[in-house]
Amino acid sequence: MKPIPEIEGTSPPHRERTCRSKPTLDVTTGRDFFRQVIGYTEQFRDSPLLKSLDRTSYPSSFCFHAETIEHGEQVGGGGGGKLLTPTFHFSILTEFLEVMNEQAEVLVEKLDKVGRARAPSTASTTSPSVPSTSSVWVMDTTAAAMNWAIHLLGSIQRCRGRFKQELQEVVSDRPVNTEDLKKLRYLECVIKESLRLFPSVPFFARSIGEDCHINGFKVPKGANAIILTYSLHRDPRHFPQPEEFRPERFMPENCVGRHPYAFIPFSAGLRNCIGQRFAMMEEKVILASIFRYFNVEACQKREDIRPLGSSFFAPRRASGSNLRRGSSSSR
Repeated sequence: MKPIPEIEGTSPPHRERTCRSKPTLDVTTGRDFFRQVIGYTEQFRDSPLLKSLDRTSYPSSFCFHAETIEHGEQVGGGGGGKLLTPTFHFSILTEFLEVMNEQAEVLVEKLDKVGRARAPSTASTTSPSVPSTSSVWVMDTTAAAMNWAIHLLGSIQRCRGRFKQELQEVVSDRPVNTEDLKKLRYLECVIKESLRLFPSVPFFARSIGEDCHINGFKVPKGANAIILTYSLHRDPRHFPQPEEFRPERFMPENCVGRHPYAFIPFSAGLRNCIGQRFAMMEEKVILASIFRYFNVEACQKREDIRPLGSSFFAPRRASGSNLRRGSSSSR
C-alpha cells in the first residue's frame, strides 16, 4: 500500500502536542487550523489523502477528493438516516410551507421597518434568518447559507437579474407554493452554488470502524477521516475556475458525468443530513421573499470577507448588503 503523505503541525488547537511532534505552523485558533489545513490541500491538490502528525491520539486523514470519499463511505458505520430520511423528506415538509411563508413575511416587514427608520427605501441585512417564533429547526447553518447566497447574488448583477426574472414569472406577488418550489430551478442552482463555495459545514469527521483501504491507501481502525468539504468543492476537475460564482454549473445538463461525491454540502451516504430538503425549501421561501420585495446590492467585496472555519461556515465579521424596496413592491 502507498504511504499517506504527511503534514506537520496540523493538530487542532484544543489538543496538546507531545515533544515528538514537529509543528511547523503556529496554530492557535480554530480559524488558523482550518485556514492552514486548506492551504495544504491546495499545495497537495493531487494527493488523494493527507495525514496529520498529531501523535496524541489516533491519526487523522484529510479527504478532499470525490473518489477518496466514495471509497471510504464505510467510515463512521451506519446510522438512522436511512429510515428517517424518506419520511422526513417527502411527507412532512409540505406542512411547514405555510409557516415558512408567514415568517418570511414577518422578516421582510422587519427589514422594511428597519430601512424606513434608517433612510427612505433602504435597509441592510447581515445574517438573514427566520424570527425565533418560526420553528426549532431554524439553525445557524441555514442562516449562514442564506447570508452567503444574498451576498453572492448582491455582488453579481447578471445572476441577480436572472433570479428576479424567474421570481416574476413563477411567483409574482403571492406566497410560494409547492409547485413554485419545483419551478424555481435557477434559485436552486444559486443555493447549490453558494453552498459549493461556502458550505455551511466546511468539514466533518468520521471514525474508521475497521482496517480498510481507501483509494490505494491503508487506513487503520480508529483513525479519524476528516472530509474537507470546502476543498472538495473547489476541485477544478469537477468545477473549472472554482472560485467563480456560476449557478449554471448546477443546471441538469451541466451535472451530467459529474462525480456524485464532488458536491456534498449535506454530507453523503447513510449518515447524510436528514434535514437537507427542509433547509433547501426554507432557503427558497426566504430568499424568494427578500428578492421579491427588495433590490439587493452587496456593500462588500467577497475578498474582503474573511470566513470563519468552525462548526459552521460564516463570515468572521458580518457581510452587509443594501436592500432597497423595489418599484413594484406594495410595501
